[in-house]
Amino acid sequence: MPPDADSIAQSFGLRLMGTLASSGMARLATMNSGESMFELSPGDPYAVSVRKLAEHILGHAAGSGKRTLSLLKRWLFLRQEA
Repeated sequence: MPPDADSIAQSFGLRLMGTLASSGMARLATMNSGESMFELSPGDPYAVSVRKLAEHILGHAAGSGKRTLSLLKRWLFLRQEA
């Protein structure tokens, strides 16, 4: 039986920020099509959970006063504006 998310976080000495939704079929379709999951299946639970995690990370980076993760920010939010 594989370790759960809490066990993995604890083994690395990290706080668990969240877990990503399981979505094997959507990820497989994305790999086979060569398109971004955020374009192909924007409402898929996995894509939504990845976006939420990235927003959480970006929020912490913005709060630190450092200019970081601008590429990630453009990647996540550029498509939403189009």
